[in-house]
Amino acid sequence: MRFPLPMLFVAFLMSGQSASAQQANVTGAKISWFGNYTSKSKVIKDSAISTGKHSIDSETVAPKVNSDQITLTPNTKFGFGFTLTGKPLHSRVVLRQVYKYPSPGMPIGGTGTFKRSDELPFTYAIGPGNAMGYTIGGQFLPQWPTGVWTFQLWSGANLLTEKNFTLSRP
Repeated sequence: MRFPLPMLFVAFLMSGQSASAQQANVTGAKISWFGNYTSKSKVIKDSAISTGKHSIDSETVAPKVNSDQITLTPNTKFGFGFTLTGKPLHSRVVLRQVYKYPSPGMPIGGTGTFKRSDELPFTYAIGPGNAMGYTIGGQFLPQWPTGVWTFQLWSGANLLTEKNFTLSRP
């Protein structure tokens, strides 16, 4: 049986409230926590990203202590939670997640090639309770790059927030 490829974790939102008919306007994002966290995940195949898969998480539990130092071990989840500012509150917006990797980049399957960044669209709700992150795993883990990984959240051409994490081997 083959091991699953590394999984890119796509953050979740679950406000439980319907969006307003008014056009949503995003004005910013404020990071509320960062580091290793836990959650339930649903894995989805996605050939557009380097890992070939991403996850949609729910029931995310933030870390007790913030940390941007991450150990590169299987099944570790890391990222950040944030409050999305704008109007109307609880309306849903599609934003762009960008993940930038240190050289040589993320391995693309067993091809021997690497990718320096990944981008994904994702729907969030204006207000608190949002998160984006990454799940470490897969058979190509020894090829994953160590160093500074940058997570960015964009609304059109506007960078809303970014967070750097330093990944190291155990």
